[in-house]
Amino acid sequence: MERDSDDGYEIRKVTTVTPSYHIARIPRGDDFEPIVISETDTLIQISNAEGTEGHISLSTRIEDNGSFTKTLWSKKINGHLVNYWDDFLEVTTYGCCGAEDAREIFRYPDGGSILLLTSYLNKIRIPNTRLQRYAGLLVETAAAYYADINDSLLCAVLTYSDPASLYKQRVVIDYKNRKAFDSLGDNAIEEMALMPSIKKDKDNYNRPGDLDLWSRDGNSNPEGFTDFTIELHVLGHEDLVISIPVENDKIRIDRVHSDFFDISLR
Repeated sequence: MERDSDDGYEIRKVTTVTPSYHIARIPRGDDFEPIVISETDTLIQISNAEGTEGHISLSTRIEDNGSFTKTLWSKKINGHLVNYWDDFLEVTTYGCCGAEDAREIFRYPDGGSILLLTSYLNKIRIPNTRLQRYAGLLVETAAAYYADINDSLLCAVLTYSDPASLYKQRVVIDYKNRKAFDSLGDNAIEEMALMPSIKKDKDNYNRPGDLDLWSRDGNSNPEGFTDFTIELHVLGHEDLVISIPVENDKIRIDRVHSDFFDISLR
């Protein structure tokens, strides 16, 4: 604990450090290989400030000559909590003062960042291949954001990402003008959905947010990610839906029109 003073008031800074260890796995050819992840969480609470500052140090090791001593990658990430899933790890940054919790998804093999989001993580897969895409929405009031996107009338960012190459297609959604912002308010778009257009994909789409493209079953061509749309719903306005087509693994904003939003691809 540290003590300081500010205009006669005492400030207390309390730092908590928590280590832990986790097991995950990474693909190796047709199989998987285990890795050990050392995690150290550091949380800093300042007595006269809202929220908690946090960062997480991760170090990943792989087996070498019978023991996990070979470092695969290490990094320090701003955030408060890590969840470990089968295919990725997820770091949550808690919101403060009206900001929404944000989550950043990282892959296991090298700690590369896949995307940032506040929405549910949507997964699109081609069955019987290892091909998949992730999609998520990040609202303007998120606790963490893309550093290179700071538009003055920003509403949200939709990210469509390839977790294997880390290639991201980011759809930036800005209010068209101040009048549109005043009419719709903060975080006008918070919900998204995947909508397949081919009957075989529709018939097998029974878990919203997880779309398996059975019409491309076993096809390892990435252009098989096609014939579906990402729909963004405007809160409180059922008639306002932004439908963004995905064709041959490409986001097609040239097919999108809105009276309330400007939409660009970055």
